[in-house]
Amino acid sequence: MTQEQTSGKRDLLDSLLGVTPDSPLAQLRAKRANLAQFTQDSYDALLDPQELGGLSTVEREKVALRSALLAPSAKLAAHYRERLVASGVSAEEIAAVENYPNDGPLSEREKLLLAYTDLLSTHPVDGTPADLEPLLNGGFSNRDIVTVSQLVSFISYQARILASLRALQEAL
Repeated sequence: MTQEQTSGKRDLLDSLLGVTPDSPLAQLRAKRANLAQFTQDSYDALLDPQELGGLSTVEREKVALRSALLAPSAKLAAHYRERLVASGVSAEEIAAVENYPNDGPLSEREKLLLAYTDLLSTHPVDGTPADLEPLLNGGFSNRDIVTVSQLVSFISYQARILASLRALQEAL
């Protein structure tokens, strides 16, 4: 059974790939349905949590968009761009996230988030405790920083899984 058959809804990756329930890829994914469920559960927990903590939904979506662009994954970036539009974020703000660190209508808080996102997305092994200081001084809690780190890591994972599933889809 696919996730759609067990939960009544499709997971994001199936949706982005246009996977139909009767397709060979859906049948293959059904053999490890728990992995699809765990991936979707992680998405839900990071992007639509029951408790936001110190990071707003829009801040999470901006981090996700930036991370998807750096992955790079055009399909994921389009998805997170659509989420931002649905959240009422202006085209100018979205462009500022996409073109960071160029000038744009971003708050200092958002610039701190995007700088950290860029570091984790492009040079994760270069991060040091000193890289956390601007975030801590900018009002982010340890929990917020861990959440951003998890989100960036998850988007990287999502991009790799999406690319793998796309390759399988083409091969089946």
